[in-house]
Amino acid sequence: MPYSVRRIALLALIGLLGVTNSLWLLPNEGEPQYTYERAEISVENGSITYRGDSMWAFGHANDLADVDCQRVDGESRVCGFDRYLRSNGPVAVETDTASDERPAFVELDGRYYERIRTENETVTTYDVERVTPDQLLAEIGRNLTGVSADDAASREFLAHEVVVTGESVTTLDKPEDSGGTVDTGVVYERDGSYYTVVVTERSRLDRPVISPITEGFFEFVGAVALLLVVVLLLARYDYTQRVSGKTR
Repeated sequence: MPYSVRRIALLALIGLLGVTNSLWLLPNEGEPQYTYERAEISVENGSITYRGDSMWAFGHANDLADVDCQRVDGESRVCGFDRYLRSNGPVAVETDTASDERPAFVELDGRYYERIRTENETVTTYDVERVTPDQLLAEIGRNLTGVSADDAASREFLAHEVVVTGESVTTLDKPEDSGGTVDTGVVYERDGSYYTVVVTERSRLDRPVISPITEGFFEFVGAVALLLVVVLLLARYDYTQRVSGKTR
């Protein structure tokens, strides 16, 4: 029998591997990767500053997670309710119409305010109260003092590792602001200093060893191999039918 099942199966395997090479041979080739770094937070002239706070290339991914309306023009309607409260608060609304899933603090014209919400069964009252940058950081800072590098690396959040070790990390994980899992902008307190994690670079995962031409070649070889499998199976079937006819 010239067309053994073993040879046909091997050829089929080669064909499948070739056609699906993009799924198993460096499957993340060409996908975006992100570099995250630790940024120390400081207070200068009454404002919170840190490296990466003005990187517009990443939208609002590097904004402090617990502070709303950062880098918003004073004439913008965004956070207009907070601006109204600053001059005319407090404001009371019916509790069944109240909704508040916003960050606890807001920045208005370079100053910081805490959003105040009190409620009972019938009325919910909103207001804002001025806070200093130091008060804000003390309120939102999450304590990582005493956490070792090994402990940070074993935790669920990549940001903990970056803050504790101070080393940058490049990964395929997107910032949380972009639908990913890396919680940029969260404030951490460690040994008396405040830090956050910012995304500083977005690039493509590119390994020049496997070029698009190479991938295309593998796919072509795989397609040819699968075509040969079909031809050989048909030939085997025809051969079997002829042999069966002669033995009757």
